[in-house]
Amino acid sequence: VLINEMRFTDVKKTRGQAFRIKTDVNFADLLSINTSFERKDSEFRTLQERLGSGTTTDKVSINTNFNPHIILPAQWGVKTPVSINYLTNVSTPKYKTGTDILVGDFNDAPDSIKTISQSISMSTSFKKTTRSDKWWMKYTLDKFTTGLSVSYRKSSDIAVASNVTQDYSWNMGYSYQFSNENYWRPLKFMETVPLIGKTFSESKLFWSPKKIQSSMKLNEDTNNKLYRNGTENITEGFDLIRDFSLTYQFTNSVTSTYSKNIKSDLIAIKNSPDARLDAIKNLNPGLVTNMSEQLSNTISMDKVRWLRPTITYNSKFSWSLQTTDFNSSIASDNTLKTSLNFNAKDFIETFYTPDNVSSSSSKSSRPGRNRNKNKTSKKSSFNIKNKYFRYLILPFHSVATRLSPVSASYTITINNSEAGLVHDQMPSYFYRFGIHSMQNELIGSNYPFLSGISNQENTLESWNNKISRDLALSSGLNFISGIVIKLNFLDKETVIREDGSKETITRLISLIPIGTRGNDSIPGLNQKNIPVPNWDLNWTGLHKLPILNKIFSSVTLTHAYKGELSQTETEAGLQNEDYLHQFKPLLGFNFKFKGENTMSLNTNLSQTLTIKNNTQTGSTERTFSNALTGDISYSKQGGLYIPIFFFRDFDIKNDITFKLNMSYDNSIKNTISISGESSLLDNTTNLSIRPELTYSFTRWVNGGLHFDYKFVDNLTTGQRTERDFGFSVKIKIQG
Repeated sequence: VLINEMRFTDVKKTRGQAFRIKTDVNFADLLSINTSFERKDSEFRTLQERLGSGTTTDKVSINTNFNPHIILPAQWGVKTPVSINYLTNVSTPKYKTGTDILVGDFNDAPDSIKTISQSISMSTSFKKTTRSDKWWMKYTLDKFTTGLSVSYRKSSDIAVASNVTQDYSWNMGYSYQFSNENYWRPLKFMETVPLIGKTFSESKLFWSPKKIQSSMKLNEDTNNKLYRNGTENITEGFDLIRDFSLTYQFTNSVTSTYSKNIKSDLIAIKNSPDARLDAIKNLNPGLVTNMSEQLSNTISMDKVRWLRPTITYNSKFSWSLQTTDFNSSIASDNTLKTSLNFNAKDFIETFYTPDNVSSSSSKSSRPGRNRNKNKTSKKSSFNIKNKYFRYLILPFHSVATRLSPVSASYTITINNSEAGLVHDQMPSYFYRFGIHSMQNELIGSNYPFLSGISNQENTLESWNNKISRDLALSSGLNFISGIVIKLNFLDKETVIREDGSKETITRLISLIPIGTRGNDSIPGLNQKNIPVPNWDLNWTGLHKLPILNKIFSSVTLTHAYKGELSQTETEAGLQNEDYLHQFKPLLGFNFKFKGENTMSLNTNLSQTLTIKNNTQTGSTERTFSNALTGDISYSKQGGLYIPIFFFRDFDIKNDITFKLNMSYDNSIKNTISISGESSLLDNTTNLSIRPELTYSFTRWVNGGLHFDYKFVDNLTTGQRTERDFGFSVKIKIQG
């Protein structure tokens, strides 16, 4: 009979160590050098970790910044910073790979089991920050920027013996901002026309662009990877990226921006100097692999202050070439958004000026500059004088001052994409900028949403069409001083069509779920899923109430509700139906106490109910959670002043802050079958308490203590308790 016996005589006690050395040197902003060395051995662990990482790491970092432009005349305004960085990182495992054999001293370990990385990089740039006096400098060098960066990286690990990468990047750019005075006023003659004359007379028609930008970037890289089994892999890249953008402001209200980006592959001329010279002589950009165009248009009528209508139309077209089989893919993303911001108070004041405003304006007016001049000029020159009409309008104006502006926006987003197309054809601009697709949505035209480009031979057809329609409404009401309620409503629908006649529709709408499954009818109305806006209540100024005004300097009450329905529908019918019923918070308080020392108390009670109806099986999953959070903060500032004869007096400041954060939440999940039977799936309770003390002794020394207590009770895994203690001390040394 053979018996193997194993005995434990004691616990192996191995100490782990880690340290960091850091130095910063600055020579009058001309040259700065930052160095650091960090070592962490395999047994080192933090208080939150049970075991060490099992790897010894050494990290060396050297960062150098040189600013030679500082010694140049300041009036030149030239900046040419140079940055050089070096980084090395060596990681040595404690055990040999796949075994429990100790490596021994990490300095004697072979490189084949280490993970080693080294990198060195250099970058510099040129730009001019001052404006030249000579016109030819003003329009050329002043607007020109350029930059150069070079990097070398080498690494190795257990599988790769050598991985060397060299990168070179050079860029240059030009940007010119035109004057804002390049306009003429074609309607200036209407200045004396009543009501609308002044507004129309200020219309400006700009005869020059607003801004022009252009840039070019060359990226060259080479990667040589040698595996330990002898296999070698070399990859190279040489790219040219060109950008151009033009911004034109036609009038005060109409602005348009067009931009284009082109990426080319120059790998064919990378290793041939003669081919590079020929490409420069012939202006050959290489093989175009990616191209994108963007067009942004905005119409904003700010002169109509009480309505502020805005229309934006943004389009983006992208084309990419698959160099493996030379087929192309295209995508057109288009968004049309219209928004209004109706302000009832501003609307009434276009024809009615309150007596208190007119009287205060007349009293405050005086020769010279007047702070109210601009504000008064915004008021309409038309003002009802009839006292009976003014008496009827006054209560409407009083109510309007307590109403928040009513904001409404409607957004249409259309995304079209196709793949597997021939590479030598481009779609029309009607497709690129979504003009035909948007016409179909707005006026019901029947243009095809596909580009009409033929598919590459032996390539399957692939396309996608997505249309989203979003309606958002928001407003609010100020009942009395300090009580503000905000309302918001959302109605969103998305339709996705794919090749193969697949169609998916998703809907999202704001409402209040009713009943166990959320879709019960409202009592008395015999109708379900009635849209209801979400709300947010904020009540400030409670500290002015009796008793509270003796203790608190500020008291705020908050309450918010969010309810929504999310549905997904396919050709097979309704797939799922999800409801959200959330009070976050149901009730929240923020207290700030009076006194020299700062003390505050925050507490929030939240409730969340999610309902997921599976329309295929008829079952319902309900998750109900309660959460209570609170925190207390107390800060005290003090210090000591020591006068010293013949020397600078010492002003020693010390601050102490105590914080206590607590949180409790309980989540219960159950499922209800189609017959109404309920079963419990999960019940989880979490409790967390964290007291923390921070202390600062002058600006040179600071530290802190904290203790974490966490308790988790789960229906499946049972109870678990975690405790953690930590401290920190920071000493700043500056010379």
